[in-house]
Amino acid sequence: MTQTAEKAGLTDFFLRLGEDRTRLTEFERDPERELVSAGLAEDQIAAVLHGGHQDVRLALEAELVRDPIWRHVLTPTRMTKPTWSPPKPPDGDEDGDEGGDKAKPAQSGA
Repeated sequence: MTQTAEKAGLTDFFLRLGEDRTRLTEFERDPERELVSAGLAEDQIAAVLHGGHQDVRLALEAELVRDPIWRHVLTPTRMTKPTWSPPKPPDGDEDGDEGGDKAKPAQSGA
């Protein structure tokens, strides 16, 4: 067992949830009890229970940068919304038939 797996931490907790279906089921039933029994810090528990994905990500990053085993593999993500988006098609029909360019049928005069 590695040094990281032996100590309590949020990273280890999530890894164990992914490996142990029973633990995951217990977490789904009572997440706070499972987090406390895993020995997590108050701020980590709060991040998981009440924070959003950003809070959890920051808690994981803070844990990983302090761990000499994981530090070298950590590449913090800084995901943002893309600033480029593909051009929108012009208003109207895709083939450009709308817009009044069609010739009107000739009317027969009687």
